[in-house]
Amino acid sequence: MLFSPDQDKQSRGASPTVEPMKIVHVLRKYNPREWGGIESHLHELSKYLLSEGHQVVLYAPKLRGAARRQDDPLQSLGVTVRRYPAFLPATGVNREGRENLYRQGGNLFSLTLAPRLLAEPNVSVIHSHALNRIGGIARLAAKLKSVPFVVSIHGGYTDLAPEIAASMTARHHGGKDWGKPLGWLVGSRHVVDAAQRVFVFNRVEQQRLAGTLGRKQVTLLPHAARNIDAPRNAEAVLQRDFPQLSGHPYILCVSRIHEAKQQHLLVSAFAGLAAKDPKLKLVLVGSAPDRQYAGQLTHAIEARALTHRVLLTGNLPNHGEQLAALYRKAGVFVLPSRHEPLGIVILEAWAAGLPVVATRTSGALELIQHGETGLLTDQNATAITAAVRRLLSDSALRTRIITQARRYVDTHHSRSAMGKQYLESLQPLIANA
Repeated sequence: MLFSPDQDKQSRGASPTVEPMKIVHVLRKYNPREWGGIESHLHELSKYLLSEGHQVVLYAPKLRGAARRQDDPLQSLGVTVRRYPAFLPATGVNREGRENLYRQGGNLFSLTLAPRLLAEPNVSVIHSHALNRIGGIARLAAKLKSVPFVVSIHGGYTDLAPEIAASMTARHHGGKDWGKPLGWLVGSRHVVDAAQRVFVFNRVEQQRLAGTLGRKQVTLLPHAARNIDAPRNAEAVLQRDFPQLSGHPYILCVSRIHEAKQQHLLVSAFAGLAAKDPKLKLVLVGSAPDRQYAGQLTHAIEARALTHRVLLTGNLPNHGEQLAALYRKAGVFVLPSRHEPLGIVILEAWAAGLPVVATRTSGALELIQHGETGLLTDQNATAITAAVRRLLSDSALRTRIITQARRYVDTHHSRSAMGKQYLESLQPLIANA
């Protein structure tokens, strides 16, 4: 039987009795200034683990100008963050392409990660959130230390649209990857099948992986929705930091600016809404790791003469008052993604009391019951426009969706439910190590 939130009755009961553990997480990237779904997941999971008396250590590549401890939400919680040098074993890739590959998709390698993991004392489990070479190094270190090795798949392993993968590859083509022998040395092709537990976050990947790995090896783990504690003076925060929103209703989208997130589709949908409501605005929050797409998005906004109606805030601190205030005062949250395996921002929007419109992706389909907890749409501007207009004009529907969504979050996506199931999944692995 597959593990799932619905089947895990114990996750809603008392905390399991677990000896204090040291859990080591391995990432291929962690930049607090480019916060996303993986970081949000780790934040909520770490918060629970630390509250239960466990140690949490995170290994991630070194950054230029790494964030100060007080600016790093994970370090502020009490997570120990260790940085290791990593590099991209490729030639013929220009500087911009190399930077993009470091941010996303690049198959990095490290000569020092394995020795550092081997030197880490009293490790209970190594948990890789990276596949490929970095994941292979984590797998090898766990094997040499004789500790359990588990993996989280944060999307893209079985459900990444071929056209997105092809686009990402084409953007940096022309370079020569000389790192394949390095990957072979660390078993980079066997990261998932060598894991004793594979955590997934939507049923699409759960079903596909269960068919190849075995049903007991795959665990569907519920994400936790963090509480969005809006400042009491949310209006004053917006007036101070985003005065252009004063007196204007607005639609909110929080997601990194990337072609897979399709903000251009939302801009097209918004053009139809803006023509009917001269006061309505659109707010796009998120870092822009894909500079080429960010440029195309800016051009699309300018071409529709929407420069003064669309606000691009850039990245905002995930736990800061600016983002909380934007959530608090928005009218509708829209997620127009083409590929969205996690959908954590849907949970955050619900926790903030916002109704959600989302395109049909594996993450959105996992969370939203159409017409009850949100509205699902096809991936076209006309459908998005109609769904948003429906929520803005039908107050009864809006109220029902907000109420049902909040109830769903509280029941199925609490931090304790996620944390308890996570620990219960690790217990037998550690006991048998």
